[in-house]
Amino acid sequence: LYFADGRQTEITAFAPFLIIDGTGYRTEYEPCNELNSYANELLNSDNANIILEEPPALGIVSKNTYFSAVQGSYLWQALNSDGTVTGVEADSLHPLDCEELLSPAFEVFENKALLEFHEKPDEISDIRCWSDENWGNTEARPENVDFNENEMTLKPGGNIYEITAKWNADNGYGGTARYYIYIEYETVSSFV
Repeated sequence: LYFADGRQTEITAFAPFLIIDGTGYRTEYEPCNELNSYANELLNSDNANIILEEPPALGIVSKNTYFSAVQGSYLWQALNSDGTVTGVEADSLHPLDCEELLSPAFEVFENKALLEFHEKPDEISDIRCWSDENWGNTEARPENVDFNENEMTLKPGGNIYEITAKWNADNGYGGTARYYIYIEYETVSSFV
């Protein structure tokens, strides 16, 4: 939302979560779904003109919990109102050099997590991870992570994940962005 006085607020409804400026709140399903429907009507109207000036935020949903990923490096372009294009290239630290930024780990107890972008990418090109035993060792080799569309399979233990997504510039904006998140997946063993 862009207000007349210049303020901006980012609101995402992903039932049962309402996310306001990157903070997720658990809500009742029906009102959240109604807000989501209303927002989609606005976005799909002929008056909607959305140009993202930077990559959209990414949240990870596991079971009933929403976690915000950290924006990594990106290469982005956006169409200006005068028809020119502004390009931005932003670099970031290697994920294994971001222990203070990513800690503590988000704890989950199931091996699947959903990727919820504020604006869906055209492609998730790569997901990889490093064990948290490698903090500070940027020479450590990452492991590939299995994923299907917007769902990734988590590896047991503490891992630093890097998600790479791409948006085509057909909508007036696009590029490639990386996101980091530190997740600890605890397997629950059954006792007989």
